[in-house]
Amino acid sequence: MSTRKEQEPLYTKEQFIGSQRFTGAQKDILGALLVDGESYTNSKVIDLINEFLERTVQ
Repeated sequence: MSTRKEQEPLYTKEQFIGSQRFTGAQKDILGALLVDGESYTNSKVIDLINEFLERTVQ
């Protein structure tokens, strides 16, 4: 049995925006939220999208 924790792969902003996984609106959100040159996991990006969509307008 392995004690090593599995890590999610990391992807860049450009890879997420070029992906077919997200809709056009979600890609627009990612374009605004993600930082160029940084890497993110799928779960982190989904969390960021959900947090953005759940914000209240002030």
